[in-house]
Amino acid sequence: MMRLDFIFSYWILLWYLAYAIKFTDISPKFALIFGIIENFTMFGYMVYRGTPVNSLVRFGFSNFIIKAVPLYLLRGEHIRQIDIIMTLCVFVLYNAWLFVNNETFTSVVSQITESLIHNKNNTPFMRLLANIENQIK
Repeated sequence: MMRLDFIFSYWILLWYLAYAIKFTDISPKFALIFGIIENFTMFGYMVYRGTPVNSLVRFGFSNFIIKAVPLYLLRGEHIRQIDIIMTLCVFVLYNAWLFVNNETFTSVVSQITESLIHNKNNTPFMRLLANIENQIK
């Protein structure tokens, strides 16, 4: 299974939680919007590649929880220049973290894509949802 800290969506979620508890006043709204756009692209690619429906549902649900709900809760906020700058800074920090851990952004994206398309559930939340699904069956 992929490490949680190698997946940028979880960095954005952590940022949202820090913002929600007023630990920071820099909003993750821009990062969430960018993430949702990327997820729509990935969803389309998954459909194109013939990903099983149960994996598509898990992917949609996980991103609804991780990105759509936080974005909905931030719906009344305006995106400031500092929010955009911080999104770029967090992304640079994330890439530095990958580098320190002998990973690259391209490699991580490739691993995630492979896991999603072939229903391998190698990401933490997708694995959790697959386990819940298997227990319900």
